[in-house]
Amino acid sequence: MEWLNKAANQKYSPALYELGYSYEYGDYCQKDMKKAIDFYMKAAELGNGNAECILGIIYERGEGVPKDINKAVDYFLSAMEHGCDYALYNLRIFHFAMGVRYLKDNGVKQDYKTAYEWFLKSAEAGYDDAQFNLGLMYFEGYGVKPNSQKAAEWFTKAAYKGNTDAQVKIALMYEHGSMVDRDYKKATDYYLKAAKNGVQPPKGI
Repeated sequence: MEWLNKAANQKYSPALYELGYSYEYGDYCQKDMKKAIDFYMKAAELGNGNAECILGIIYERGEGVPKDINKAVDYFLSAMEHGCDYALYNLRIFHFAMGVRYLKDNGVKQDYKTAYEWFLKSAEAGYDDAQFNLGLMYFEGYGVKPNSQKAAEWFTKAAYKGNTDAQVKIALMYEHGSMVDRDYKKATDYYLKAAKNGVQPPKGI
């Protein structure tokens, strides 16, 4: 890593990005997320789109930093402006982040309809968190008319991908017959799936 450090000292952004990657994944060094983020930020300050995209993902997920949807969106937008193909590949995460921004009044006026539109783009691209949020919007009637069938469909898609929030939500729906026909077998199956992913089902299940 000697040549990377030398190049980084000269403020060569690709080297700074590679050092961030190395510390994030432990390539030729010990994993250190704090150092990884520091190098990514230095690269991003120099306009490195790849570093900006990674920072967008980091802030959207809250990995090593407090979760911050606004920062995530800003990094994604800047990454796309700098021609980062990886940002385009991760559009589903960007779309999800934009949905959260409008859903929770994060830096923009709360707008459930706009949030729904962003979540739909992300969900159709297969992002399970967006699929879960769409299920909630149909379940609660946020930005759309309440629709039990569509709520169950989106919860099921997210649950199939291992989303524990969706697994528990749809299990509760089947257990209590909430907007779907009561089905204890399906409820138990979903609770067990959530349990395998580390979520404890309610007592008695």
